[in-house]
Amino acid sequence: MELCDDESDLRTRLAASGYNIVDQRHYDETRFAVVDRRQYSVGPDFPRLVACDLQDAGIPINVTDVAYTVDLSSEPPVPVSTEHAEEHLVAMLRDGSK
Repeated sequence: MELCDDESDLRTRLAASGYNIVDQRHYDETRFAVVDRRQYSVGPDFPRLVACDLQDAGIPINVTDVAYTVDLSSEPPVPVSTEHAEEHLVAMLRDGSK
């Protein structure tokens, strides 16, 4: 807070993102470690929910804000290698820079 130009604006923006200043002690104590990292090729065979799935289930297309979870605890889908994922990312960045 001491390093910002507008402490009130910073507090407002933090609150808007869900950060509550009174919980700072809890945030300071929370630590995370990456224990597993997997990359997936997301294509037509990847689990998904699209408009035609809703139509097939008899749900009107005007349904909005649908949320769902893809369970990646078992295969398929099969993760791709780190090398494959990095190659794909490089290709995407190269194509996007045109």
